[in-house]
Amino acid sequence: MSKAKPLHRLVLPLTLSLYFLIPAQAFAQTTPETEPVPAESPEAEPGQASPEPSPENSPEPSPESSPAPDATAMPASPEASPLESGPPAAEGAVTPSEGEAAPETELPVTEFKVMEVVIEGTEFKDAVSLSMYTKPGDDVTTEQIRNDLRRIYGLGYFLDVTARREAVPGGFRLVVVVQENPTLKAINIVNDLEVFSKEEILKLFADQIGQTANFNDIRDVEQQILELYREKGYVLANVRFLRTRVDSVDGLLSLDGVLEMRLNEGRIEAIQVSGNKETKEFVLMREISLKPGQLFASDPFTADLRRIYNTNFFESVNFVPKPGEKDPNDWIIVVEVKEKPTGSVNMGAGFNNRDGLVGTFQVMKDNLMGEGRRLAVDLQLGLDVFSIFSQASTFTQAQRTLLGRIDFYDPWMFEGRTSFGTSVFSERIPLFFGSGAQNIFNLPSGNGIIQSRVGTALSFGRPLFGDLTSPWRGSLSVRAEQVGVSDLNRNPLRELSVSNRFSATDVFFSVGGSLSYDTRDIIIDPRSGWYGLVSAEPVWGDSSYLRFSGNLSTYIGLTDWLTLAIGTRGGTYLGQNPPYEQFYSNGFNVIRGWPENGFLFGKHFAIASAELRFPIVNPISGVVFADVGEFFPVLEARLDQNQGLPFKYGVGLGIRLNTPMGPLRLDYGIRDFSKLGFNTIFDAGQLHFSIGQKF
Repeated sequence: MSKAKPLHRLVLPLTLSLYFLIPAQAFAQTTPETEPVPAESPEAEPGQASPEPSPENSPEPSPESSPAPDATAMPASPEASPLESGPPAAEGAVTPSEGEAAPETELPVTEFKVMEVVIEGTEFKDAVSLSMYTKPGDDVTTEQIRNDLRRIYGLGYFLDVTARREAVPGGFRLVVVVQENPTLKAINIVNDLEVFSKEEILKLFADQIGQTANFNDIRDVEQQILELYREKGYVLANVRFLRTRVDSVDGLLSLDGVLEMRLNEGRIEAIQVSGNKETKEFVLMREISLKPGQLFASDPFTADLRRIYNTNFFESVNFVPKPGEKDPNDWIIVVEVKEKPTGSVNMGAGFNNRDGLVGTFQVMKDNLMGEGRRLAVDLQLGLDVFSIFSQASTFTQAQRTLLGRIDFYDPWMFEGRTSFGTSVFSERIPLFFGSGAQNIFNLPSGNGIIQSRVGTALSFGRPLFGDLTSPWRGSLSVRAEQVGVSDLNRNPLRELSVSNRFSATDVFFSVGGSLSYDTRDIIIDPRSGWYGLVSAEPVWGDSSYLRFSGNLSTYIGLTDWLTLAIGTRGGTYLGQNPPYEQFYSNGFNVIRGWPENGFLFGKHFAIASAELRFPIVNPISGVVFADVGEFFPVLEARLDQNQGLPFKYGVGLGIRLNTPMGPLRLDYGIRDFSKLGFNTIFDAGQLHFSIGQKF
């Protein structure tokens, strides 16, 4: 019996010590609010059997020294694993195995008084102490201790954090035991890199090598790496730290302090499309410059999506990345589109002071057979309704405008994004050379003529100065046409014909070239970018001359809803151009606020415009505009119209109706504010209607 007492004295401290063992791996696996807490027995010293108290040899417990009823393991669960980019815990982690329920022992929530806090296993005692809310003299619960352990773990220096309490006079001693991370000796990038060299990446870890590994610092470098990739547009890059076993505790460092990481730069496994019901897949795929096997880069891919949208076949174009099927470290890029109607049959009527009452009929298919081609048939008829009821001999012919046109365009007829377009046209257009002005050509029927054109045209275009995505594009056009001129009574005007044929018809051939530059984001309604075009067209036949023209515009998004658009255009004729071959103020060349009836024309012209564009209510938007320009030489009959200025101007308001064909444009421009009034609104300015933005 005398030998048994020392044994009891040896066992007694072990049975009275209360352990709260907190496995570090439980942080990523167990949440105290939702899972039962596993119980663990106190660990024996190495080589010593764990004591098993029994009713026979255990002393009667006292209130001061008896084990508390919560003498069980207390797992602390941090909100995330040490590094968020790591994969699930490796095999052998000290966590409840899959499909195995944890013990259902519940910890009580009774408070106990902490008389002393002891920190073991680290040289960072001050950091651990500062991270704990529990101080000597506090009454705490086991849940508060769990929260302290989470904060200690969050310092990033430790593989494992546990706590136990030991009874002392007046309360308990709280012993916090931590297991430090190994010294970080090296970083090993296990895969090859393209965007940066391994040396450039490893430099970011330089100040951590030789120091105790800190997961927070490692995570900071991870974010620096991802930011470097994002700055270059590689937004799908990610970092994965590979887990290894360290002293039977699952972690990220090898036993010799090496951290292994895989830097996935965002390689494309495949590109898929969805939502294209009519459009064939190759029409979308040919617009995408990135290919499987390449790294995903946001800038070129955004440009790819913009090109798809600018085909005008889709209401929306988006993409969704998903993990690769062959390799989950790669990506499958799914391009999602929503198609919009691309065919239309339009009939309409309108009125203007050049053509009179106008009827139009148009059949258009903008995605022919789902292959991206365009086919359009246009018919237009204009009647001078006033001449129908007039007895004036100069307006005996009511029918003025007659236009028939067939256009075909394939944006990718041949390899290399080589486009092809062709047109066949027959048109008769009235040209008035100024109401109230002098008889410019000394015509017996006044200042008006009717110009007839019949011909055909071919055009080819392809990207220049780079790959298929280059903003530069060159075009070549061939045109053959017969032009006839007559007065308003349909009498041939041989004095205006350069050929002096009895029929007053001239024949011309031309071969033109153009160079364009286009960085607009959305072609039909741009908010950013530039567009420029210069063209030269030598003409020969019954007369020889050279036509030059060009335009330049830029677009600036001032706010999310307001866009400033600035555009200039001009042109000139060199050589013996026929009298009727002039630049006219109509279409894109109009100075808004002035008539489009031929009053403004010339051998040369220059116009500058500015617009503020803003949405009103979908699909309607508005503009405030100002135009300034002139057609040269300025005829004496027009000098008094400039109000003492060397140029003409017009300011006003307009609305745009967005349609699948493009915006319908209606503008009212004011040229003379002194005449502005309710009854004189058309004396002060002019209405203009067209399709598409002015520039």
